[in-house]
Amino acid sequence: MKSLLPLVLILGTFISGSQQVMGEVRLPNVFGSNMVLQQQKPIVVWGWDAPGTPVTVTLGTESAQATTDSKSQWKATLPAMEADGKTYTMTVQGSTAVTFENVVLGEVWLASGQSNMDLWLDDRVAKTADFPDLRLLHVEKQINANPQANIKGAWAACSPASAHGFSGAAFFYGLELQKNLKVPVGIIQAAVSGSPIEAWTPPQGFAMLPAGIKPPGKGMWPWPVQLYDGMIHPLVPFSIRGTVWYQGEANRDEGASYTDRMKALVGSWRKLWGDDFAFYFVQIGPLEYPYQGPGVGPVFWEAQAAAAKEIPNAGMIVINDIASLHGDVASLQLHPPNKRDVGKRLALLALAKTYGQKDLVYSGPTFQAMTLEGDKIRVTFDNVGSGLVARDGKPLTYFEIVDADQGDFVPATADIDGASIVLSSPDVRKPVAMRFAWANTAIPNLMNKEGLPAGAFRAGDVPDRLAKAVAPPPAPVLTPTSSPPVPSHN
Repeated sequence: MKSLLPLVLILGTFISGSQQVMGEVRLPNVFGSNMVLQQQKPIVVWGWDAPGTPVTVTLGTESAQATTDSKSQWKATLPAMEADGKTYTMTVQGSTAVTFENVVLGEVWLASGQSNMDLWLDDRVAKTADFPDLRLLHVEKQINANPQANIKGAWAACSPASAHGFSGAAFFYGLELQKNLKVPVGIIQAAVSGSPIEAWTPPQGFAMLPAGIKPPGKGMWPWPVQLYDGMIHPLVPFSIRGTVWYQGEANRDEGASYTDRMKALVGSWRKLWGDDFAFYFVQIGPLEYPYQGPGVGPVFWEAQAAAAKEIPNAGMIVINDIASLHGDVASLQLHPPNKRDVGKRLALLALAKTYGQKDLVYSGPTFQAMTLEGDKIRVTFDNVGSGLVARDGKPLTYFEIVDADQGDFVPATADIDGASIVLSSPDVRKPVAMRFAWANTAIPNLMNKEGLPAGAFRAGDVPDRLAKAVAPPPAPVLTPTSSPPVPSHN
């Protein structure tokens, strides 16, 4: 027994999960020097210390107190504060003291998803990325079977060193917000290549799924919940304004059910944070994926568009015009290199919907209504901006209509008429339904004059002869990717 005593004493100085040394105040790494704290919301601060220890958190003239519980955990809440251009020092006094320097108040966003969010900023851009009012926290990949208390990563002011390896889409999003809002912006990147939405969903989310939709089994990489446990759980309840999300390629064969999977993810995150924060996301680009049957891509885009409508305080951007390296089908990319416009379009959503900037066109044309006019179909759009146009000045592409009595969908002539498009074909006398961009590799040219494209949709009553449900092929087995490929440009 004597020989075991030193080991017992050593083990007794740690707390499971936090690795907390007794008699020392500690905080998770989501707090640190150079961080941005969310303005206009209560600032929740938490950490560990010896049981029963009084803890005081001080930021400027504000302070909050807490006492460590029997599990050595404490949590204090500072009142909401306004971004004021000042730099603060935060002090946390418990058994010991911790001080964080160069702390600012501003806007904080979480950027998550799979490889297209994980893809790093082009080195040519990173070399000149000196923006001290943009702060970055890159959460390192951490796959765990149990909820973790801490992340790996540290806050840094944006510089060539900290921008190197950071998400291109998230960087451009944050930079666009900072330039427009004129306050500090903090971006927390937590994304992993090849990851399905289920890996980011906590158990509370799976409980929200309809009975017919079950989480996948152990054949999925990573397993359900494990990225949430390792990379998101340690961030809760750090105050944020919202989330930007770029994911779906790993779930593309699940079709309409992805709407419910997104509802489960967003609903559970908001419930755990106790905050109905904004959620903006990217519709995945066109591509002829392996194992993907005809029409699988459009059905998935439709599911994403439905999620944008059905989830409160959410929105979606379309990128079918920038998914190709050279603007043609042959150069479509799984990882579209143009992340600059992805970030800018996400920022347009936030500036309009979250920050209330008026007279801002933040979306491409979206379907409003379909009416039958003899041998023609009229499709009316919302979000037309200052007018509907073809991006290349050529006839509109990827519009199709179908006859009530014969044939399949056929290409339609599409004529712009104000906020509407009139569709017709010499092969269709009794049109009953239409569809747009209904192909896995569709790069349509419809946009508004502000340069934002329209996404895939369909309307009308498809004849029974064509309305046969086709089961999608089995999804391929996902394997981890050690690092994403270098993008061609940003």
